[in-house]
Amino acid sequence: MKFIKSAFLVFISAILFLISICLVLGGLMALDQQLTARIIHAITKADMPLAYIIGGLFAFLASLIVYNLTGSAPDSSTTYTFEGEKGPIRISLRAIEDYISRYFAEKPVVNSIRPRVSTSRDQKTLRVRASISVWSEQHLRNAGETVQEEITSCLKEGLGLDNIGDVLISVDKIIVSKPSKPAAPKAFPDDLP
Repeated sequence: MKFIKSAFLVFISAILFLISICLVLGGLMALDQQLTARIIHAITKADMPLAYIIGGLFAFLASLIVYNLTGSAPDSSTTYTFEGEKGPIRISLRAIEDYISRYFAEKPVVNSIRPRVSTSRDQKTLRVRASISVWSEQHLRNAGETVQEEITSCLKEGLGLDNIGDVLISVDKIIVSKPSKPAAPKAFPDDLP
């Protein structure tokens, strides 16, 4: 069923592409009559008009192959599915991203975090990319490793997800902390008038 739907979408895309090419070519031919004459001359004087037909079919099959290799169903790219006792359980990747954001809102590990969750090509492993902003006093390696460990732990312990692959961290902003104001000197009894 999935292949039929993909093939139908490719067919519709190819037809729309063909119509758009014909419209552009028709418009160009209407603008320049010499171009029209050259196109008609090239098509009618061809030794093998069958070559045009075979070339068009080959281009259509190539587009079908490319579409199937690169295209994926929208459901599979926005969800992660794992097996439960009674059947498969599907969770939105956006829900996982929101969970990670809320988890870090309660922990002052970094200033802010923007997670992006995706699945591996076989859709069996979760991948997390997180853009973080840290304070200037933080050691970047320690902050990055801490965020990696916290993300892994919150997904494993908090959500029960075991198939966690790469957790990639990028530091997008380093925030300089404001120096604390020096405390006003305390008055000692000897200083009082």
